[in-house]
Amino acid sequence: MSINIRPYQKVDYEQVKSILEQRGLYEPRRDTFQELERKVDRDSKSVIVAEIQEKVVGVVYALKDGAIITHLAVDPTYKNKGIGTLLMQAAERELSEKGILEASIMVTEGLVPFHESQGYLQQPSKYVWMTKRLKHQR
Repeated sequence: MSINIRPYQKVDYEQVKSILEQRGLYEPRRDTFQELERKVDRDSKSVIVAEIQEKVVGVVYALKDGAIITHLAVDPTYKNKGIGTLLMQAAERELSEKGILEASIMVTEGLVPFHESQGYLQQPSKYVWMTKRLKHQR
């Protein structure tokens, strides 16, 4: 089984959306086709996919702004085959090549052991993650 790690392309959207939905990570306001296009327009390597025989089987976002890795998701059919590790390594490499010295990740409770095995440490925090949709100005 050959796994190809590469930057996201427009044609990948439906497969990426499906994987994010299956893993409970799809956010209707932030993961639209247009929002992913904005991400890759700002940084062409900010969304990374894993593919096997031209089928997208995993995705991760490596966002330079904020040095955040998020949306790591692997198609359940391909779980426990090292794809998540390869995607995390690719995301870390992308951020490192951009001069980022430390990356942060947001994960669900169930994925904490996986990320700890990758060298990530839980940080005590008094902060609560909040978002607000901003009106787009032109």
